[in-house]
Amino acid sequence: MILLTFLRTYPYMAWSLLVLGAFALTLAACPARHRRGAILGGLLALPCALSGALLCVLLYLTGEGALSEETVYWAPVRIGSPPIPLGVEDFVYSFAAGGIAWILAIGKVRDRLVLRPRHRQVLVRLGLAHACGLLLAAAACETNARPMSCLLAPAVIVGMAVLAVRPRNWRIAARGAAGFTIFQFLLLKALFVAAPEFRASWNTDSLWGPALWDVPLDEIAFAATFGAVWPLFVSHALDGRPLLGLRPNRETHLLLSQAGCPSADAEAPVRTWPRISPLPRRPE
Repeated sequence: MILLTFLRTYPYMAWSLLVLGAFALTLAACPARHRRGAILGGLLALPCALSGALLCVLLYLTGEGALSEETVYWAPVRIGSPPIPLGVEDFVYSFAAGGIAWILAIGKVRDRLVLRPRHRQVLVRLGLAHACGLLLAAAACETNARPMSCLLAPAVIVGMAVLAVRPRNWRIAARGAAGFTIFQFLLLKALFVAAPEFRASWNTDSLWGPALWDVPLDEIAFAATFGAVWPLFVSHALDGRPLLGLRPNRETHLLLSQAGCPSADAEAPVRTWPRISPLPRRPE
């Protein structure tokens, strides 16, 4: 009863905690050597919590809204009722969503994904991506587009740029888009059933219009875009290189070992190709 009351009073916080719980479960199920990348994926996503507040500011500066999400996209109840559209729920959700999107995206690729992060490189790429995204979002707001369009357009452009640099990571983007979309859709649908009033948090005038089983199409598009773009960016920021399509040899084994895979010998032994002796020549 207490949990149901909390869910109906603070559905956004309940949503964030459910995503965090799902991330914790998937993280526990991952091999130990892959947990570092998942946690880094969540930590790098923390600045994304500011996207809603920054979008409100951009729309306000362009004359399209006020400094409140009530006239922009949605107005969920946040713990403490902060004066700005930013609360602890945003940071919890961003961390958990970033981590679980990474886990869903790497899938079977994880045993052949080499991560070689360097602190300065990660910070530079993170800052550059957010700066480009902010400039692109400001340009999108000038076109009087819908709020979600202003949010997703920069992400798509940045994602395409990263994919152009790392085209072999398209499998990561595809898995992330499919996995995170299904996860987000089912979770939102369950929340709408348990707390029907949560659906009223969205501003219908700012949505694209249609919905799929009461789930706004904007949220489905957000899940697909985030699930595809975020793992792509994390892989690029951490200098991730999938060793797909490479013939197993000593060089591949050395790369896996140097990337911090101490159990590569036990869990993914390197296949060696047998030496075929020539057939003996028939005596003449």
